[in-house]
Amino acid sequence: MGAAGGFTLAIFKPHLLRNPVAYAAAQQLIESSGLRVVTSRRLQLTESEARRFYREHEGRFFHRRLISLMTSGPLEVLVLSGENAIAKWRELLGPTKVYKAVYSHPDCLRSMYGISDTRNAGHGSDPNFDRPGSPIRHRRRCVLRCHKIAVTTNKEPVLMHTA
Repeated sequence: MGAAGGFTLAIFKPHLLRNPVAYAAAQQLIESSGLRVVTSRRLQLTESEARRFYREHEGRFFHRRLISLMTSGPLEVLVLSGENAIAKWRELLGPTKVYKAVYSHPDCLRSMYGISDTRNAGHGSDPNFDRPGSPIRHRRRCVLRCHKIAVTTNKEPVLMHTA
């Protein structure tokens, strides 16, 4: 993988998993984009884990709704790899605001399967996630390790098996 290659974190939110048609379409979109799913795992976040994961949004008007959504059922965490992985996944997701996505990116996941700005189908890493020392990277890495997923930038991510 060249200098522009890399890994990114992708999350399918609970409402996407409840819709088999949307879930299959999301998987197909990733496959056809040239990104590779290195590893994935379904998991259920606790409220504490969700609050840690989304700490940077604490105090914002949507934080409570976001935590409620992310703990409402299983979600799927994926580690994707490929050229420009972060940018490519964010392009597949489209704008965070579903209403905007419908008009500006009609073929993106959020436009097709998002319900609201919180229930917007998926999560993508902030472009600063992979920056060494990033507090977002550290916090999210800790949450994901609780669920036996290691996200690294210098080697291929793997599922960790701990007792």
